[in-house]
Amino acid sequence: MKRSIRALACALIFGCVSMFGVVSAFDRDFVRAAHADEAKPNASDCMSFQNDVQDKSIVVHASNVCERKLSCTLSYAVRCEDNQGKRTSSNAGSAHFALKAQRSTELTLSAEQCKQGWSIDDVAWQCQ
Repeated sequence: MKRSIRALACALIFGCVSMFGVVSAFDRDFVRAAHADEAKPNASDCMSFQNDVQDKSIVVHASNVCERKLSCTLSYAVRCEDNQGKRTSSNAGSAHFALKAQRSTELTLSAEQCKQGWSIDDVAWQCQ
């Protein structure tokens, strides 16, 4: 009788250890799968911009707040005007920049070619 109780106790302990081993392996696989399924934040979530208007330019402070490298393009239009506000010329511009994780950079959008009034409009950005 003692032998069967001991055998039963060993079987229960071994079964519990085996069961916990299976559960642990399942948990590890589940955690790995959950991390694999987590989407990287998109570029809109990562980027922030602040503009500093100067004499004939705008300095754009671009910051990447994510843990991934981004490659970006900023496009814009420079419009020159006369003293009455009438457009005298318009030129498209663009700047390419890369940002490492948790880094920032400055881009200068210049309107130096304008003799009188100016505006920088149609600013758009795209990052990957």
